[in-house]
Amino acid sequence: MKEKAVDYFHKNKDAMNVSDMVRYLRQEGVSERDIEEAKTAVFEHRGGSPSESDYDELWNLCKKKTYAHAYQKLADFILGLFGFSLPIYLFVYLNHLVGFILAWAIYIVQIFGIFYFWNRRRFVSIGSIIASIFIPMVLFGVFLWFWRF
Repeated sequence: MKEKAVDYFHKNKDAMNVSDMVRYLRQEGVSERDIEEAKTAVFEHRGGSPSESDYDELWNLCKKKTYAHAYQKLADFILGLFGFSLPIYLFVYLNHLVGFILAWAIYIVQIFGIFYFWNRRRFVSIGSIIASIFIPMVLFGVFLWFWRF
């Protein structure tokens, strides 16, 4: 049974978090001792005790993300929507001291960010694209509302 647990940990260590894998192995009838030995064998380069944060790395934006749950996709979408785009637009539109060249430089950085995240964290990129379209429309609507053009 230990071999089954080791194989399962190896197959799913990048796609699932440890507690879900342990829960599945318990349901399959693998003993606690075999599960602990398999965890130690598979994750020994991390000290034998993998933490949940090793698998739910919201802020590790360099390596490609494999989504195991829908909430991870939603978290990345919200990160793209509010984490990257909103501060950029608030800085550009609400700060009257920003010059034309700096505003375009920020847009170029955001476009490169969208391309960078497209293959690594696609939902961050999608959230940023939606924010790039939605936020200017809302700000333009607020501008029209206050100045009644």
